Amino acid sequence: MQPEPRHVRPAGDTGPGTGGGGRARRHGALATDSRLGLLATLRAAGRPLDARELAETTGFAVSTVRFHLDVLVGAGLVSARPEPRSAPGRPRVTYSPVAAGATASDPADDDGGAGYEHEQLLFVLAENLAATPAERARIARQAGQAWASRQVEKPAPAPAEGPDARPGSGPAEQARLVDQTTAIDQAAAVFAELGFDPEVEPADAPGTPGTAGVGRRMLLHSCPFRAVAAVHPDVICSVHAGLLSGLLERLGSPLVPRVVPFVEPDLCIAHLDPPPSAGPAFDSPGADGSIPSGLLPSSIPDLSTPSGSVAGGTGSGGRLVLSIESAAVVRATAPVVAAHSVEITSAFYPRLFTAHPELLRLFNQGNQANGDQRRALAASVVAYATQLIDPQAPSFQPVLERIAHKHASLGVLPEQYTIVGRNLLAAVGDVLGDAVTPEIAAAWDEVYWLFACQLIAEEARVYQRAGVDPRHIWRPWEVIRRTDETPDVISLLLLPADGQPAPPWQAGQYVSVAVDLPDGRRQPRQYTISTAPGRAGMRLTVRRVRGSDGNPDGAVSSFIHDSVDVGTVLDVSQPFGDVVLDDSFDPLLLVSAGIGITPMVAMLDHVTRTRPDRRVVVAHADHSPRSHPVRDEVRMLGRQLRRFEELTWYEQRDEAPGPGVEAGLIDADKLPVPDGVRAYLCGPLPFMRDVRASLLRRGVPAENIRYEVFGPDLWAGQL
Repeated sequence: MQPEPRHVRPAGDTGPGTGGGGRARRHGALATDSRLGLLATLRAAGRPLDARELAETTGFAVSTVRFHLDVLVGAGLVSARPEPRSAPGRPRVTYSPVAAGATASDPADDDGGAGYEHEQLLFVLAENLAATPAERARIARQAGQAWASRQVEKPAPAPAEGPDARPGSGPAEQARLVDQTTAIDQAAAVFAELGFDPEVEPADAPGTPGTAGVGRRMLLHSCPFRAVAAVHPDVICSVHAGLLSGLLERLGSPLVPRVVPFVEPDLCIAHLDPPPSAGPAFDSPGADGSIPSGLLPSSIPDLSTPSGSVAGGTGSGGRLVLSIESAAVVRATAPVVAAHSVEITSAFYPRLFTAHPELLRLFNQGNQANGDQRRALAASVVAYATQLIDPQAPSFQPVLERIAHKHASLGVLPEQYTIVGRNLLAAVGDVLGDAVTPEIAAAWDEVYWLFACQLIAEEARVYQRAGVDPRHIWRPWEVIRRTDETPDVISLLLLPADGQPAPPWQAGQYVSVAVDLPDGRRQPRQYTISTAPGRAGMRLTVRRVRGSDGNPDGAVSSFIHDSVDVGTVLDVSQPFGDVVLDDSFDPLLLVSAGIGITPMVAMLDHVTRTRPDRRVVVAHADHSPRSHPVRDEVRMLGRQLRRFEELTWYEQRDEAPGPGVEAGLIDADKLPVPDGVRAYLCGPLPFMRDVRASLLRRGVPAENIRYEVFGPDLWAGQL
């Protein structure tokens, strides 16, 4: 017995497996911001434009523009019109956006230009839905099931037979379990109308278990929310799983869907499994809030961190992968891009600041002057691309989190990634010239937007956890005490000047301080909070940066030393930073050099208040005792611990050596490494590299060694 057709809301004439292709192509065409930007430029122009005009407006190479225009034309979003030739050669072709409400291929089925705005809204909703991946997945699945109620009307339950019959035990329900073809086809019709381009495999297809519709598969060849799903599969894929389960339930089917996203770059699979012999037909969240089994595939990585790719997906073990085509191109061209990476970023920054001088207020111009920023960006992009194509490459996640916290402390906004991407990819074309074919440009565009979307998602989480609006990150703080620590180091104790409570922070975090310099420039810098959470006020310890090797003195540190005193009000961000003290009782090793002692003294201060029984070793290297900041404070705090050891190395000694003090550079092999030790490092990069190498040789696990970088992370990808 076949179930009666249920009342599916009109889905036009689109049938399963065929009708969603046009919409799918349009959604696929809008899967990158490059094409979104071209389409927006055409819509804003008010007249037809040719490829060269678009290249001049967007900053892309002409060949790249033509490549993206071909995709937009093929998707029916843009029309191309050759002009009559007035001379021999290629005729001029102009491009216009297809009017809202019609497309070049199907006037009845268009997004009306709202795709980009809807996608941005989805990103915001996905990022702010809940605090944990499990909770996001649970809420999203419920939303999908509610969405199903707007697509079909639920039938009245069939009466059970016999006084002791259970729901689902009567002959009518058993018949539905045997033959679900109608329900599956009707659910597929809804998915086709929504743009998923579904294909229901026949019951006798190879690898398709079951008969008469039981144990079938629905292949989803397109996703209208692909860009967001790649970054937030816990939300978007759970919505789709909930939608499918809700549709089947309302259509009278007990089949249990399992949605496996991005099996291939353009394919997700919904397995439609028979229900278990007992228990509920659909998974429900566990008591601990865990993600229900079958909701997401086991290959999806830890969903508390961003994962996936705008055009790719997840490979075995959860490693992110590019689309097949782009991966081959990136693998072939990565050595050339890496060899020219600093040259590319050196061309990028002048181009960026010329086009958008307002961004000068966001970037540390000292790091621009000494070249650190362009080298750090080059290292990050190369490291990110490498881990996409090399399964043996180290995880980029620690670097991604570090960048996200730094960006959050500056109020970086999602829309700024479009500006950066446009100028960075144009710089690639400037440096590599005609070698950048449309295929190469598209592949590296995919790399950039995968990187950018992961950062946008991670930064949204950081902003959410901090309770900060990224457009309003600055608060006024007043200096209530200034202390000279050494000839080149001062400490400032701050209190909020707006009368509101101080925000919470964790030992090891930092804030950004923005100052207006005498020449009119506004510049931000990050400074570690050098006191433990819970103290009265927030203390910042600032070293005056002396110019060397032709580089100028630090503009902001010099201004703070020369002009900031008690009563000065500073603009300060919320505390950020991913390198924070763990809350365990494991032995603690704090290793620093120079001003790198600032996060260490905050961690030591916190341990004295919360874990006085914890074993702590503080090892510090400095030029001389006279240049050693907060030395007396470290010793005072150490006396409050039951197991404390201090080791110090000075390049020069201007006083008699004491216990635990040695001359010369630090000898990392002399650092104590008790079982289970957790090490935190802060200082110049060569210093941290040597210390970390020594700890690794002596058996300290890499995951037990954390490091903080002051300035751009030139160590990206080298861990």
